[in-house]
Parts: sequence; C-alpha cells; structure tokens
Amino acid sequence: MTGLSQAVTDEPNDWGLPDWRDPADYGATKAWPLFRWRWEFIRRREDYRADFDRAAACSHAEDLREAEAFDQQHGGDSTSRVLSPDQPGFTAWCREAKKYRFLELPNPRISDQPFQVIVPNLYQEDSLIRIYTGNDVDQVIDLPIGTMTIRFDLTKALEPQLHHAKDHLQLFQTLKIGFKKRAPKLHRSNWLSYLRAEDARSEGVSLLDIDTRIFGWDGVTYSSEGNRPKRAESALKRAKALSESFLA
Repeated sequence: MTGLSQAVTDEPNDWGLPDWRDPADYGATKAWPLFRWRWEFIRRREDYRADFDRAAACSHAEDLREAEAFDQQHGGDSTSRVLSPDQPGFTAWCREAKKYRFLELPNPRISDQPFQVIVPNLYQEDSLIRIYTGNDVDQVIDLPIGTMTIRFDLTKALEPQLHHAKDHLQLFQTLKIGFKKRAPKLHRSNWLSYLRAEDARSEGVSLLDIDTRIFGWDGVTYSSEGNRPKRAESALKRAKALSESFLA
C-alpha cells in the first residue's frame, strides 16, 4: 500500500472541505436533500470558486453602502446586520451567477449554508415559461401547497417550452418529495464517495491512494500501476458529470 506523503496530509484546507479519509466528517449525508448535494458538488468547481472570489469584496462593499444609505434616510443600524463574505448566508452578485442557476453566489468555503441561498433559481430572466407554485406567497394566483402551474407563451414555439417545462416539473418534484415519480432512482449512495475522491484529489493525493483508501483495494490484487482497478478515475469522471448535470 502506498502511503500518503507528509506534504499532502499537512496541506491547508482553504475551501472548508471535510477530511476525505473519514466519511463521518461529511456529516449526516443520508439526510441531505437534493439541493444540498447539488451545492456540495457545485462549490467544488474551480470556475465557481473563482467567480465568487472575484465578486465577493465588491458585493460586500455595495451591501454596506446600501445599508448606510438606508440608515441615513430612515435611522437604525442596519449596517450591523450586513453579512460579511465569511458568514453563512452571504451571497455575492455577479453576472456569472446565472450559469450556476443562482440569483447570487454563496461562499463555496462554507458547506452548511442556509436553505434559501443554495436552492436553485428556476426563474431565469430569459426563461421561455413562467412557473407558479403553491409555496409562492408573492403570486396572485392561488394554488394548493404541493402543486404548480406553468404558463406557456402561445406566440412562441411550443417544443422548447415543453422541454423546459418537463425539466422544471421534475426538479420541483424532486425538491418536494426527494425523487422523481416513475423515474430511475438517483444513486445517491455513491455520491459521498465521489465527493471524497474529489477532495482527496484536490489535496494532491494519487489515484492509487484514492483507490486504496476510499474504495478499499488492498494493493495486493494487482501487480502494477498499469493494471490496477480504475475506481478513482471513474469516481472523478462521475463527479464531474454530476456537477455539470446540476447546471443543466
């Protein structure tokens, strides 16, 4: 078995990642809803991290300016309630947020974010359809909780609208009840291993070590690097594909 180098094990964790060697360090993953899994994969994306870091300082400064202006006009101390970028719930505005289906970007260094900032935004500005749900308190349409209706534009092509409607219906259903009715079951049992493999790789851990430490290969059943099982590569590819699917 190939041991991990001291340089790897002592590498600082700048992104709030759990100890990949210990599955329990990830928390109660069996109870995570889909949007929490979605957040965990998205916050590990290099492009997401870069977009947040570019926008965070300016967004925080703008939040403070708006709070100060409000206090000057109405009194009070709303500036003391402005969240800083290192606090759960802070979000940074940037044009790229739409790419990740967020209105604004939560801090990727914080795993346990409030529900409202990591739920995907389905009301994109260029959306071909308008969706109403029974949970929307600011809509004039009256729907029972747990139901939704979709308004189509009859002046536009129906095919892309139907495609978007199906995607939105399935996502809302999954968020509501945890799975899609009459759809293949989401194999979430493997997702923790995917996250652990990503986290280990981000620390520079070798594929061989990932195969051994996460997937349980004993280092004896194969004789060389060339013919070892490729569980690590497969997990990393599936993690990337899953991350991309959450942006669709």
